[in-house]
Amino acid sequence: YSAALEQLKSTLIWRVDQHPGSKMDFWQSPKPLNNPHAINFRCVGLDKNEHPVLYSCFAQAHDRYDVDASATHTLLLTEACMELIMKRRNHGLNETAESRQLVWIVDFAGFGLRDNNPKMGLKIAKLLMMHFPETLNLVVCVNAPRIFNLFWSVLKTIFDDKLRSKVLFISGNTSLKDGLENRFGTEASEWILSEMEDNELKREASEYKKYWIAPKNELDHNPRGFPSYVSSEWYIKTPGDAYEENRKGN
Repeated sequence: YSAALEQLKSTLIWRVDQHPGSKMDFWQSPKPLNNPHAINFRCVGLDKNEHPVLYSCFAQAHDRYDVDASATHTLLLTEACMELIMKRRNHGLNETAESRQLVWIVDFAGFGLRDNNPKMGLKIAKLLMMHFPETLNLVVCVNAPRIFNLFWSVLKTIFDDKLRSKVLFISGNTSLKDGLENRFGTEASEWILSEMEDNELKREASEYKKYWIAPKNELDHNPRGFPSYVSSEWYIKTPGDAYEENRKGN
């Protein structure tokens, strides 16, 4: 009890003194607001259990090595998802504690040696463990390469048993499709697989993907998120959306 109380006090003090989320919305995340290709990490929908689903892809984040910028972005996104859950609770949704946790899909396409930076993982892990305990429901690492093993061997030493149990590694087309669908539902599974395929095509063509732009054909894959999410009141505005509005002078 005393440890929990001390953690609560520490978080309250941190929120007042240091918390940038009290001054910015997610779409104002500084680095991707200036260049939305810089960091690729956003909420893309809600799964069958009402968890907000976050998605990140190394290949589509072209300035991802800035530790402080990435930590700020993660903080603002987490805060935005907590606000989304509170809003949904006011509508009688997300009634269970378990449904008020987040799912994070990490697409390892594009992961390289330079991404094996313990400072990045340690800072974000510390942020979540100290100030957002019990926020994560599951982190799904998709097609993590062997070179990630060194990074993971460092990270898991600072995770407690509960947090380590929330990290799932999946690879292979069949196990990936079945694993995603069983855990998160058909809409989530189909979108994630389509997004991964689209990202790979863009990477092979050396193109910068504009995840914030909806397709001209409504039947095509929409990188903004799940169909039921992007057309709903629950959609969380991204730095890419704000960038496009600024570009158009809106």
